[in-house]
Parts: sequence; C-alpha cells; structure tokens
Amino acid sequence: MTVIKNYKQAKKLNKFRAAATLLFRDENNKILLVKSFDKNHWGLVGGVAEKEETLRRTAEREVLEEIGLVKKAGRLLKLGCLKRKMDSRTDEAILAIFDGGVITEKEKKEIKLQKDEIEKINFFREDEVVGRLKEKSFTQLVTKSVLKNNGSESNVYLEKEE
Repeated sequence: MTVIKNYKQAKKLNKFRAAATLLFRDENNKILLVKSFDKNHWGLVGGVAEKEETLRRTAEREVLEEIGLVKKAGRLLKLGCLKRKMDSRTDEAILAIFDGGVITEKEKKEIKLQKDEIEKINFFREDEVVGRLKEKSFTQLVTKSVLKNNGSESNVYLEKEE
C-alpha cells in the first residue's frame, strides 16, 4: 500500500465516481425499478456516494431517500469498474449492486416516493428489466451480468474499458 505524504502525490491518484444500488425483488420474484422525473429510462434504487460514505451506506441512504424504506444492503452481487475516454479526460466509475432482499406486500404499501426525484416505481419480471434500463449504459451492463449469473458469487467483479 502506498502512503501519501503530500498533495503532489495525491493528485496522481485515480479519482473514481462511486455509486451503489440495491436490487430488490417482491414476493413474486419481480424486480423493483424506479423512474426519475429527469430520465427517460428506469433504474435500480440507488445513487452516487457522498463524501466519506461507503458504498453499502450509499445504497441504504438512497433507498431511504428515494422510496422511504429502511433496508439493509445484503451481500455484494456485483462490483463494476468503468474506464472510458471522454474528450480530454478519462471518466472512471465504480458501481456496486447489493442484494436488497424481498420487499413484502406490507412494505409496498409503506413506500413513499421522493417527491422531487422519483416519478414512479414498478416491479418487473427479470426478462423485462434490462430493456428498461438506459441503453448501452454501464448500469445496464452490470445489471445484465447480475441477472445472467442469478446473483451467484462466482463472478462478482466486472471491468469495462472503452
């Protein structure tokens, strides 16, 4: 491990954007997706990490903010790392998808959408999920990988470089 001794060294380190989501299923094994007001596609419940926040804590906070439920993040289903050139800079992002477990019928009735961000929610069959996510997005790629492997622990890390 490298010990950072000064600002000059720190400037050379990678700076990743980090995001985390929870993958929830209902009692019929359908997957919860949310649709934001400002996006033309659906997504998993989650968002970008705040300063000094772990990925697990990010996912749990976003669930509370977006749908008003207190849920603990389960095991890590997939950790994705994306690196792509964008104009004169390199964009690097990490996305963690945690198992959110089951949302019961009782919990469905307790869901309170974040008024200024979430337009609506719905539960979809697995075969409907990937097509509802943003086309060719990193989230779509990582989610597709989770569903393909049925959340098995054999392939938790996914890396993509563009």
